[in-house]
Amino acid sequence: MKIIIDLHAVPGSQNGQEHSASIDGVSQWATGRNDYGKSYIDLTLEVIEFLASRYSGRQGLYGIELLNEPMIHYVPIDTLKSYYRKGYEIMRRYSAETYVLISPLVGGDPGDLLDLGNEFFNSIIDLHYYNVFGDTFSNMTVQQNVDYVSVNRHQEITRLNQRGNGLLTFVGEWTNEWAVRGASQEDYQRFGQVQLQMYGQATAGWAYWNYIIDDPSNNHWDFKQSYETRYLLRPSSGWLH
Repeated sequence: MKIIIDLHAVPGSQNGQEHSASIDGVSQWATGRNDYGKSYIDLTLEVIEFLASRYSGRQGLYGIELLNEPMIHYVPIDTLKSYYRKGYEIMRRYSAETYVLISPLVGGDPGDLLDLGNEFFNSIIDLHYYNVFGDTFSNMTVQQNVDYVSVNRHQEITRLNQRGNGLLTFVGEWTNEWAVRGASQEDYQRFGQVQLQMYGQATAGWAYWNYIIDDPSNNHWDFKQSYETRYLLRPSSGWLH
């Protein structure tokens, strides 16, 4: 087993969400400072240094993700790239081989980070794909969801693979849930099948959110339960291909 350490929440919050250090919807990570005048970005880089110094060289460590899901409304792309460059430099002081993962702006174009591929070695762009959040998916039919994955997501992964300048692609979050009501088991199987086909094209593979959830009402977010109840079928070519 290999472990990715993902910095999910940072001082000031990078996206204003409750899962990322915000309790009031405010995001100040890109511009804020603490009571002693130190910027939230510098504080975050100190955390990256701690993680890199402590865990680099561990056999089970695959990579460290510098930031989870920064939001386009709060984080300018140039600020994000500057942070990633500094975080990458810190990582490389401790390991030349540990993978460095970078997350694109939520609401932005992942392609905005492709130029970093010319500067970064052993680095991965982390894509999070859900068909359950936002107005785009709220009224989609089963077939429209399947088509969105097979066309839109396929095109994006292909583009990033072709133009990545060495950056690998990783679908670091996805699930077999959607906004469709009354979907049958066969519908879920179709949706899962097309996602596995498309996300299997990512050059660094994929990770499901989550492996196990102790909540029967969220069973489609549970990889183990989805597989055991045959709502998610193992492809004949294997989980990764």
